[in-house]
Amino acid sequence: MKLELSSEFASAVKGKNLYCGFSGGADSLTLLQLLKDAEEVFLFHLHAVHFEHGLRGRASVEDSEFCQKICAELNIPFTCVPLNVPGNMLPGEGIEAAARRMRLNYWKQLPENSIVALGHNADDLTENLFLRLMRGSNVSALTSLSEFVECEGVTIIRPLLRYSRTSIENFLQGRGLQWRNDATNAESDYGRNFLRNKILPELYAKFPYGKEGINRSLKNLLFDAQYIDNQAETVYNDINPLLRENWLKLPPAIFCRVFRLFLSEKIGKNVIAGHQLLTRFENVINDPPGQGFSELIITDYPDYSLYIDKTNILFVNHKKMEDFVWDPGIFPVIKFAGFTFKFTFNASGKGDVVNFSVFDNSLLESFPLILRQVRAGDKMTAFGRKTAESVKKYLSEANIPAPLRESYPVLCDSSGEIIWIPGVKRSHKYPARNSGFFSISVNLN
Repeated sequence: MKLELSSEFASAVKGKNLYCGFSGGADSLTLLQLLKDAEEVFLFHLHAVHFEHGLRGRASVEDSEFCQKICAELNIPFTCVPLNVPGNMLPGEGIEAAARRMRLNYWKQLPENSIVALGHNADDLTENLFLRLMRGSNVSALTSLSEFVECEGVTIIRPLLRYSRTSIENFLQGRGLQWRNDATNAESDYGRNFLRNKILPELYAKFPYGKEGINRSLKNLLFDAQYIDNQAETVYNDINPLLRENWLKLPPAIFCRVFRLFLSEKIGKNVIAGHQLLTRFENVINDPPGQGFSELIITDYPDYSLYIDKTNILFVNHKKMEDFVWDPGIFPVIKFAGFTFKFTFNASGKGDVVNFSVFDNSLLESFPLILRQVRAGDKMTAFGRKTAESVKKYLSEANIPAPLRESYPVLCDSSGEIIWIPGVKRSHKYPARNSGFFSISVNLN
């Protein structure tokens, strides 16, 4: 079988820096050869990256030497990245998961305009299917190994997913090329190796048509997953996820996907909500607390929590943010501490409104303004009052939920004096006059 790179691949990589993960095995060697052949045609800049995981002693070093030699022969820039996986595992983390995390951390440091190419093949899709079945995954996770994917800001492509491991090895043999074999692949201690060495050979021997049937099923599952995921995105864009009642209307297939989209948007990266977190969230949604809020710590992201009561869902970032120096005349819209601030010049004022506040043009002389989170001891003299009172008292009087009070934003003038508690009170300073004024509005993200 002739191996080719797709037209979709050509358009995705044009003008980019393409970093090929190169282990020295058959898959990555084939990918590197195909990329080298296509570099001048598809107009990208090829680099090879080898990860030395610190797991197999001398054999691992020899893999690195082999990769460096191949790249020198092909005139491909080569980088060897040492990873001490055993010494950097997190509590409860397995070796494979630690290695994936550390490789991703490296890819995340690549310069802009970069794409990562990995050598996964069609056999990996089947193995991934069985591994995910053992974990109770839904159809989206069963087909998550895709040709084009964005992972925590890293663009990853897998051009060999259409080809079997056998066809890849035949390609190399046809070119007279040898590849490195990882001796641990023959061991069945790891789940993937157990499937590859024991289960799948027995399965295909019993059901000769099984490989082709599984491939068709994977394609059908992918179509199903894409449709359901698109439906979930439409639903998520149409509802307010901060209202508990909206979650009660969602069918299970949409509920779990909307939950993932919600967390991913709030945290700012692609979040896979684990079964335990999803189950706890479902339970509280269906049976909310009698008084106050139930807190759900997001297990893999302990700086964030969800708070749920009979009506609302609050997403709280417990990490303190740095003060933000904001010039609304240059950047009229800014997001800060879970809120969106919008600056607008007004022709006429309407006074003090909860999420909309009018200031006299004299405040322009104080630009830039300062956005920061509330601090212990903060005080402000509210509009219409003569004495300063605690900001936290104002928050409490406005029924701002306790979980939000510690991280609530305040707007200060250039002297640092608080002039607005968004959605709560504005200060007595800069009252709108006939000389002109402008407004700042705020919405919860």
